[in-house]
Amino acid sequence: MTTAIGKWGNGAALRIPQPFMKQLGLSIGDVVNFRVTERDLVITKAGPTLEELLGQCTAENRHHEYLCDSQGKEML
Repeated sequence: MTTAIGKWGNGAALRIPQPFMKQLGLSIGDVVNFRVTERDLVITKAGPTLEELLGQCTAENRHHEYLCDSQGKEML
């Protein structure tokens, strides 16, 4: 499948066909990363940010901390 690069303000726009969006689980507003190889432009869905991951931490899903004596040569 091919598509043309269009104009978006002073920049360029690339339309992603709906079948690709669906196959990749992308939605309007999703954040993507761009990476350039020698001859290709690679677009990947961005993973969660640290802030998003930390926002999922609650008192209920945090593990408990514990201390114990050294087991080997940790203190040398």
